[in-house]
Amino acid sequence: QNPADLADDKKANEVISVLQRIGEMLVWGVNVQGDMSPLVDAFITASPPPLPNLRELLMKTHMSRLKSRIDCQLLQTTHVIVQNAPPESALFNYLLSGWFLNKVVAHSFEFSDEDVMA
Repeated sequence: QNPADLADDKKANEVISVLQRIGEMLVWGVNVQGDMSPLVDAFITASPPPLPNLRELLMKTHMSRLKSRIDCQLLQTTHVIVQNAPPESALFNYLLSGWFLNKVVAHSFEFSDEDVMA
């Protein structure tokens, strides 16, 4: 593997780790502090929305080769948040309000990639 590919792999691993932490922090925040969590509030009020737009930003960089790995983590993070946020929480309602999940669903994922389908 050439050095540029190794550097991109390292960056992708860091991005994936950050996405995992975002999901974990949001789930912790909404379950421990409820809708008063500063983390949840920052996530809900952020403009543009963090997760889908983070992926778009990364794809404009030199990391497009790692698209499927980052896409997989975005799907997993979204799934973890939706699965673990209490249905009555503002975070849950925010995610299911339409545009957030619509943007995730409308994204052109590489469905021929086994990792994306897993």
